[in-house]
Amino acid sequence: MLDSVERVEAYAFYNNPVETIVFSKNLKSIGEYAFYGCEALLDFVLPESLEEIPSLDSILNLAK
Repeated sequence: MLDSVERVEAYAFYNNPVETIVFSKNLKSIGEYAFYGCEALLDFVLPESLEEIPSLDSILNLAK
């Protein structure tokens, strides 16, 4: 992810087959369900710059 990215919008990676995400060091917020349906996602680390984040359940759609 480019360092210029400050926000990941809701549903931005909907059903994307991405396995690993390296977030921008300037990322400030992640929208709800940003990674909804990303069943192959294995690894990500949230940057310290993050100011606004919904629960992990609502980002990844972990709730059953």
